[in-house]
Amino acid sequence: MDVSQTDILAGAPLRSVAPTGPEKKRGKGVSFILAVFLFLTLVALGERIIYDLNRNVNEYICPGYMPSYSYDYNYRGGEQKQISDDERQQQCSNYKITRLFLILALVVPVLIVGTALYVRFGMHGAGKHAPLAWAYFAFSFWMFGHLFVETAHFLIQQYTTLGIYVVLGVAAVLLTLLIWVVQRERARVA
Repeated sequence: MDVSQTDILAGAPLRSVAPTGPEKKRGKGVSFILAVFLFLTLVALGERIIYDLNRNVNEYICPGYMPSYSYDYNYRGGEQKQISDDERQQQCSNYKITRLFLILALVVPVLIVGTALYVRFGMHGAGKHAPLAWAYFAFSFWMFGHLFVETAHFLIQQYTTLGIYVVLGVAAVLLTLLIWVVQRERARVA
């Protein structure tokens, strides 16, 4: 018997450590389920971070977005004063813009990290870290979608006509890119 195929200490032939057959398929299924739970956990974490960032960092108050504040008073610095409709509208506009920038400050790094993980580990789908990379990549797109929806809402609310054109234009570009990527992948697989 060849020495390279025998365990020298026990005298028994060496066996492959990597699982094959049904064991390997079961491992992929468990990884997929865990990746889905990771994705859902990351979504909950990201949404909570956005909420807390906005609540603790945004210095403006908008009664329609911040239900804990009164519609008639501004509670900054312990003072209580009546605010006019114009001042309330200006505060709401400043609040919404600051909220968008806070979301942007969170989404850009998440999108960069998620894409980098996908390119490094999950792009070909065969690596052992692919489910992990896909979970983070999907989360980064969820956060990008959150930013897109918030921006669309802001544009349509603040600049109705312009906002509709911008939102529909960006949606058309994104859908075009998505169709192009899907068709390219189908052509590559076929």
